Amino acid sequence: MDRAIEKTLSARAVELGRAGEPVGLAELIDLLGKPSGEVRRLAVSAIGKLAGLADARVSVPALQARAGAPIRNQGAFGLWNGCKLGVA
Repeated sequence: MDRAIEKTLSARAVELGRAGEPVGLAELIDLLGKPSGEVRRLAVSAIGKLAGLADARVSVPALQARAGAPIRNQGAFGLWNGCKLGVA
């Protein structure tokens, strides 16, 4: 992935997470499919920030589909078991 595109998408994931608006969930799920590990990591983190706000019936399956992908952010691992999303 082009570095400029990666930087733009990474910034967008951070922005959506900080905004804390459930309407950003669809865009974050789209970012989970990008080839950049950094973009995917930031999207997972942002989805976690929407816990309790966004529909867990949508967010959990999206995260589960990516569960096999390596994530370097230790804080993101709590998302995989659904604890923060209210399904555990």
